[in-house]
Amino acid sequence: MRGKRIKEIRDLLKMTQSEFGEKLGFNWSKIKDLESGKLHTTAEIALLIEKIYSVDLRWLLTGEGQMFRSSEPAVLDPLLEEIIHIIEKLPEERKMAVLNYVRDQKKLSDLP
Repeated sequence: MRGKRIKEIRDLLKMTQSEFGEKLGFNWSKIKDLESGKLHTTAEIALLIEKIYSVDLRWLLTGEGQMFRSSEPAVLDPLLEEIIHIIEKLPEERKMAVLNYVRDQKKLSDLP
């Protein structure tokens, strides 16, 4: 049953087994085995899924309650992840320049 819920999470997030597993540090075949029930969902795996995807642990383990701890899953668009990863490596003054640029673009997009 837990495997079915893992697949349900992955399907809702529109991720392949490979994409879903990558964020957890697993290959696609481990996700396939978890979803099929061939591999048992250990407490360690369940806690990792809870942490990475903001899944409610009670729901993952029992099927009771809400799927996610908040209204939205804590998964970023891959493009946003790449942008964040690049910006994190910039010096502070460059980060501020990027922030100011984004704010300017937002203002321009809000114009009639």
